Order: sequence, then structure tokens, then C-alpha cells
Amino acid sequence: LAQRMLLPSLCALCADGLLPRELEIVGTARSELDDHQFRNFARAALEKHLAAERRGSMADFLNRLRYQTLDVTDPAAFGALANKVDAQD
Repeated sequence: LAQRMLLPSLCALCADGLLPRELEIVGTARSELDDHQFRNFARAALEKHLAAERRGSMADFLNRLRYQTLDVTDPAAFGALANKVDAQD
């Protein structure tokens, strides 16, 4: 879903100037990724699922992305997510 729909849609909104400049996006999943690896994942998804003419602001969009590993079955894991979100302020 993220690869085919969410990331391309958010990138298109960014390209159209419809996202606030200060908006940062935190992705979460169980995969052990850092911010850089998540951006590479997102770049590959956008190159595959977003029309070439819509990729003009892809670098700006990718710089907005952050990532936090999260096992939703572990309540303690949400503390790391909260810290990641708080670090953006």
C-alpha cells in the first residue's frame, strides 16, 4: 500500500505545493531500517509507481521522510516512535 499508493500520492501533493513546508513524515513498520534506508525504499517505490513528469520535487519529498522501527505488539516500542516525532519539533 505504501509503495503503490501512499508514497506516490504524498509526493504528488508535495510537487503541487499542497503540503506544508514544515511537514515531515514518519514511516513505521517492523523492518529494521534507518532514515536513509527508508528514503532509498521510498525512492525505488516512487521511480516505479509515480509518473516521470511528477518526480520533479522528489528530492524535497524524500528529505521530509523519517523512519522508526515499530512492533505494534510491544507497547514499550511506542516510546521510540514518540521520541522520533518529538525530535522533529
